[in-house]
Amino acid sequence: MLYRKLTEKQECFRARLTPKPWRCGCTRPPNRFPWDTPEAEQAYRQWQQQYENKSQAYATCRLLECFGEIVSNECIDTIINIHDQYTCSRPGAILA
Repeated sequence: MLYRKLTEKQECFRARLTPKPWRCGCTRPPNRFPWDTPEAEQAYRQWQQQYENKSQAYATCRLLECFGEIVSNECIDTIINIHDQYTCSRPGAILA
């Protein structure tokens, strides 16, 4: 309910598939795309590799409970599986 209100107020959909860098012990990215120089891209790519390594131990969400009748739908099941793969697939992952 609160998420829906926030989405309506900001007029955008906001969701993360990966943890925020500082929540998994990583610094913020050194720069943003588009890169001004090849060196700037290299610095970003190095940061990205460190972030990907550190973020493997974290999840961005965890299923707590299901409510109501469970109705299977192939399209929706595909979306849920993709979501879960990126956000909470690792057992024992720390919630970030």
